[in-house]
Amino acid sequence: MRLLTLSLFFLINNLYSEEKYENNFESYDLKSFPDDMMEIDGVFKVESNTEGKKHLEMASEPLTENAVIFGP
Repeated sequence: MRLLTLSLFFLINNLYSEEKYENNFESYDLKSFPDDMMEIDGVFKVESNTEGKKHLEMASEPLTENAVIFGP
């Protein structure tokens, strides 16, 4: 019963939520970090793949814990 109640709460909350977070990496400059995100630990930058699509990439060195916060 608790699971059903909790599920209904999240469903109703998502249905009536007006603010949706969306991030389009195509609008960011390469080698930069988006302003609407926050680096907690590590080095992140916008890169592009072989098809030209942009994504957020984490530095491979040093190999430590890395974190980034995004969203409202």
